[in-house]
Amino acid sequence: ITFIGNLLCLQDNSTKPGLWFDTAGGNYALWYMSYQWWDYIILIFLVRFIPDAVKRRNISFLICFAAMLSYSFFPNHLSIIIWYYWIFELGCFVAMVHFEVEKFRWEVIGETILMLLVWIFLEKNGLRMSIGYHPLLEVRHFVFALFLLTGYYIIRKLKWHSFPLLKPFIVFSSLSYGIYLLHVPMKMICLNYMQNEAISLILAFFLTIILAYMLNNLLTHRQSIAKAG
Repeated sequence: ITFIGNLLCLQDNSTKPGLWFDTAGGNYALWYMSYQWWDYIILIFLVRFIPDAVKRRNISFLICFAAMLSYSFFPNHLSIIIWYYWIFELGCFVAMVHFEVEKFRWEVIGETILMLLVWIFLEKNGLRMSIGYHPLLEVRHFVFALFLLTGYYIIRKLKWHSFPLLKPFIVFSSLSYGIYLLHVPMKMICLNYMQNEAISLILAFFLTIILAYMLNNLLTHRQSIAKAG
């Protein structure tokens, strides 16, 4: 059942209530694939019916805010998928600003802060939990999204696009998704077969980088073939 749920991109890790399927094989990093898949489905639907970016984002905020309220009172997987779409929408906003399709709007940050504050108020009784568990886990995700959004604004404002410290991120950008998805199983395999934890983690690190590189090359090669055909 769990495997089928993962194939349908309906999985999440068990640190939140109201979920339908746990991640397969103990690879908790797979939780994000579910959100990523449905984010694109929601985006396609919204772009189809609301082509204007600003109007679409305003409507998205209202829908996501309602989903956040729904998840707080009646925890369920559908609500948190829709609520978390707002983080994806923030990424779309950064892309639109970066390519100068629209200007940076502070209202977007204000809306995200409002959403976060309402969540903290509603879940204040559970905020003593670990930061890796509901409801602090959701706070962590949205705070990190705000951090990246604000950081992008600062970098853009100060024209730090060629800042040396950013270059390593450019090098690993194409491998980042593969690294994220592979690091957990590589760590589990190495720790299972080797007694020395430090050596196991170092080996897992290099195996993850190598496999992510191979995966990226394979996908890039297939894309090239598809375009050529």
